[in-house]
Amino acid sequence: LNNFYQALIEVDNLLDMNLDQKTLYEVLVFKGNILLTTKKIEDAISIYKQVIEEFPEQSRKDNITMNLALCYEELNDFDEAIKILEELKKDYPMPDFIEITIKKLKKRKENLPGARGLRR
Repeated sequence: LNNFYQALIEVDNLLDMNLDQKTLYEVLVFKGNILLTTKKIEDAISIYKQVIEEFPEQSRKDNITMNLALCYEELNDFDEAIKILEELKKDYPMPDFIEITIKKLKKRKENLPGARGLRR
């Protein structure tokens, strides 16, 4: 599906239907992924937050929180991405991976223009 606009229309049509919980979860995650891929980051954040709130156990199993952190990274909101990852690290099966990701985000934050203040 390279036609993301059409995919979003189809997904929204599905969401208008009376879906069982498993299908609803999968369709919402798919919609979030389309939005993230098409750089509609604010909309993706909204969907991922909805998924995490409505399906906490399944979203934890599928690491949807990682997608949410990625959204904030895309917005250069490294503090929020780090906060999310710090919380995720507590339950994540590979906390070292999360720690490496956090370190990379902190490094990116340090390298943002103006992050070190005005230099002479």
